[in-house]
Amino acid sequence: MNIKSHLNKIKIEIIDSLLGDKKYLISNFDKILSNSSNLLQSDELTFWQNQIRDNQWDLIPITKYGISQELNQWKTYNPKLNTLLNQLKQTSQNILLYWVKDDLCDKQGQYYYT
Repeated sequence: MNIKSHLNKIKIEIIDSLLGDKKYLISNFDKILSNSSNLLQSDELTFWQNQIRDNQWDLIPITKYGISQELNQWKTYNPKLNTLLNQLKQTSQNILLYWVKDDLCDKQGQYYYT
């Protein structure tokens, strides 16, 4: 399989995951990140893989807005080897919201919906 077909396969898998339910999205996204890290020979996606693996799927906050934005982004994205890593990092940040328990003062809150 050549590199272009690998890139297109990743794009198709991401779109498929974004169209699924939350559990399906998270479990598939972990596999996609792992495969992409191997393909790109990069460990820059490790943070997001750890977030998925260290937390139960139903406790990871994901917004409907983030999903719709990324779905539109990936449908129009033309995968290239030199842009895929940044695209995956941006997608991870937009759909896999995370928080640290003590990062807010009493007057602030975490605003998200699932």
